[in-house]
Parts: sequence; structure tokens; C-alpha cells
Amino acid sequence: MHYIIFYLKVEDINCFGVINYTVILSHTETGQEVTRIDTQNTSYTFSDLSAVTNYTVRVTATNAEGKQSSQEITYLTKELGNNLF
Repeated sequence: MHYIIFYLKVEDINCFGVINYTVILSHTETGQEVTRIDTQNTSYTFSDLSAVTNYTVRVTATNAEGKQSSQEITYLTKELGNNLF
């Protein structure tokens, strides 16, 4: 089973385009990092997550000058029968 999380594009920083995103998935309660990726994509699928578990996704956008902006969102995975949503 898996749960899919898409992240939204962080707007351009100080008029310079975003060149990279760092996405970190961690357990909300413990802070333990589950996955870290560096990508230029604006969406990502996290799979094989535990049901009824709080996860935090932190997306950091970096522009060509090295300036950064971050967003953090917490998700609670749920279970309906045999399907996660």
C-alpha cells in the first residue's frame, strides 16, 4: 500500500527562477527523516508509507543565487478498508 503526496511549486525567489527543490519527508512525532530528494520536479510520489501516521513534508526551493524559501505541511495518512488515501 502507499500514499501519494504532491507538493506545490514554491514561487520564484526574488525574481530569480527556482533551479532546485529539496524535499524531506519525516515522521512528525519523532522528527526522523524518512526520505530526502533533490529534484527539479514540482511533484513527487511517496510510497510504502504507514497507515494512520503523521508525516511532515518540507520543501525548500533554491534559486540560482543560492537564496532559499521553504514550506512545510503535515499529513496524516488514513486507511479505508485496504486502501490508503
